[in-house]
Amino acid sequence: MDLDLVRELAQENDSKIVLFVMDGLGGLPHPETGRTELQAAWTPHLDNIAKNSTCGFTVPVARAITPGSGPGHLALFGYDPLEYTIGRGVLEATGIDFDLQPTDVAARGNFCTIDDEGRITDRRAGRISTERASEICDELRKISIGGVQTFVEPVREHRFVLVLRGEGLADAVSDTDPQRIGATPVPATNTRPGGEATAALVNAWVQQATQVLADKHPANMLKLFYRSAKYQIPISEKAVNQVKQHLHLIDSSVRGSAEVRDLFFKLLRQQEGVYDVLFLMHDIGLLGQIIPEFDKIRCHVIQDFFHKYTVDEHSLLTIKNLEDLYHAKKP
Repeated sequence: MDLDLVRELAQENDSKIVLFVMDGLGGLPHPETGRTELQAAWTPHLDNIAKNSTCGFTVPVARAITPGSGPGHLALFGYDPLEYTIGRGVLEATGIDFDLQPTDVAARGNFCTIDDEGRITDRRAGRISTERASEICDELRKISIGGVQTFVEPVREHRFVLVLRGEGLADAVSDTDPQRIGATPVPATNTRPGGEATAALVNAWVQQATQVLADKHPANMLKLFYRSAKYQIPISEKAVNQVKQHLHLIDSSVRGSAEVRDLFFKLLRQQEGVYDVLFLMHDIGLLGQIIPEFDKIRCHVIQDFFHKYTVDEHSLLTIKNLEDLYHAKKP
């Protein structure tokens, strides 16, 4: 696009344009129906928008090339992404109106969760809330690495921006995301000469961030109870009180994360101690935070003369009886 020509042709007016991009909706015919997802979907509102709009296809870069967000967005607004390059970090930073300086290097980041061996269990940390991401960014702002200023800003949900500010920085740094679950984060390296020092700074920051957040993930509360059952270790009163004070951190994103789900099933599979741990979790409110449906039966009375326990107590006692039966059969 000739930007000088566009400036000559552009005229200010009060009209508005809605650019509606149907990104990633391409599909292949289903083997049973012979139709794509869009052909099978009922889309009256989209049909009405299309009928009253100017429609078309766009190839952001070139055929058979899948662009990233930076090149894709530039192309949508008429810029040639091969001529004008912008990284994802700059895109995210400008999107939140961060005041980037000429010497800044910006990197877009995802919060993720890792297991005890450092392997990624969820590349988006269960898509945590933006509010929770802001709290994590507050912790990460405490990190200091020599020779540069660091800025950490939340964007949306699990996304954040890291900005390095200082002299001699370069954007020639590789990604640290291995792009798959079960792998460990990849150390940053220089992608061309001159990026070695910046890559080293990124690695130093990531290492410190891992240490700072090691005990900050809400899933660690459940991990505490899982290990208590697994190793038959009692949980201290201090630890229990810490959990009580941080129950509010368990929101829908934590609840639905793969890490919490896997930890809870691991807890249930232990051969002993499950009842005691679940009873304590229920008593302090943790079980209800993880399974809100269970909290609804708390102290729910059965209206008959045969049951002396409430519904929640009955449910937990069932687990205790199963444990007793299992151990009674062991030689």
